[in-house]
Amino acid sequence: MDTPLAVMHDISYTYPDSEQPALSGASIELRAGEVHCLVGENGSGKSTLMHILSGYIKGGVEGTIATGNAYIRMVHQHPLIAGDLSVWEHLAAGHPRYARKPFLTPAVR
Repeated sequence: MDTPLAVMHDISYTYPDSEQPALSGASIELRAGEVHCLVGENGSGKSTLMHILSGYIKGGVEGTIATGNAYIRMVHQHPLIAGDLSVWEHLAAGHPRYARKPFLTPAVR
């Protein structure tokens, strides 16, 4: 079996302004070539889990996260910046190899 590109085990997180945890005990393993779908009710922690995995949320996270050298990015359902970019352009925007390509505006770099 292939080694996972990313592993999140027993992840818990509570937002600073909340008493209730947004996540409690979440785990996921991601391998090359797999397709995953996070499904759940509003407020169940899907976005929070992905924000933690992509590095948007850093502090206050409990549990184990191992990403090795995997380059992990997230494309939001409702992009706030540069909404006219393709999915590939959104993913490439933060990568050093592609960040200076002409399709990216200064606001995205």
